[in-house]
Amino acid sequence: MKYILTLSLLICTALLLQAQQEPQNSFFMYNQAMYNPGSVGSKDYASVNAIYRQQWVGFEGAPVSQMLTFDAPLVGDRVGIGISVRHYTIGLTTDWRASMAYSYKMQITPDATLRFGIQGSVHYLGMDFNGNDVITDKDNDQSFVNQPANKYTGNVGAGLYFNLKNVLWAGISTPAFYPVTLGNNDDVLVTATEAPHFYGAFGGLLDMSETIQFKPSVLLKYTPDAPLDMDVNASVVFNRSFMVGATYGLGGDGGGDDAVFLAGYQILHNLMLGVSYGLPLSGLSETNDGSFEVLLRYDVKSEKDDLENPRFFN
Repeated sequence: MKYILTLSLLICTALLLQAQQEPQNSFFMYNQAMYNPGSVGSKDYASVNAIYRQQWVGFEGAPVSQMLTFDAPLVGDRVGIGISVRHYTIGLTTDWRASMAYSYKMQITPDATLRFGIQGSVHYLGMDFNGNDVITDKDNDQSFVNQPANKYTGNVGAGLYFNLKNVLWAGISTPAFYPVTLGNNDDVLVTATEAPHFYGAFGGLLDMSETIQFKPSVLLKYTPDAPLDMDVNASVVFNRSFMVGATYGLGGDGGGDDAVFLAGYQILHNLMLGVSYGLPLSGLSETNDGSFEVLLRYDVKSEKDDLENPRFFN
């Protein structure tokens, strides 16, 4: 496949301007530490999440991402810490990000808590224009010169996370406050920029019967100069061990509305496996076979902890 690299193509495919630049995540309700530092340590035990996602299967150069997060409570559960690493490729770009987060819990009422979190991150973005199947158009895109572009940046973020007795939760956050210039040519007036992303999320785990729980979740994503993006999920948990659900995404996958189907199974008392399949509902459905994602989650807890904490809350 030939890549004609003009400024407009970089904007669209690399998602560098006026669009969501962060990778999509179907299991956002189980991976909040990736986008909200206030959520780290909110469980009573340490937890590790590993996610692999392939987007727009069959479309050459489509996004592929891997995410790994660890978070744990300290000082009882007053303090939380978290570490996350993300790898993301799309087209000619390779994106690495590593973050460290800290949260502090404030007890509002006996049943309600509010956590404030901060994080620092380092970011690497690499673009290789020298492949055999790459055609560059330097005359129309001076933002990136015709050579490998490697950019290292740092940023800080913050978030708030509210928890009501492991029944309802809500959070607002931004993983990175500051816009960062991504182009490697300082002689142009306009260049590609990584914009701040803002998230609002809420959800819960509601008992419908002794064996059935209803788990709604919503994630709002906003980037300046881009449309508001929203994922709405409804899931049902059976016997606190098996979950099925569906998500409707407005602007999902960066290309219009999409529908995502999820399933999760608690293999062991501390090990969960989740899979999802997403189908674009826009014109993109004609160019690919959908998106899939796999989640593996390991919780450092005993079987006694399972009796005290709902497995599928967050």
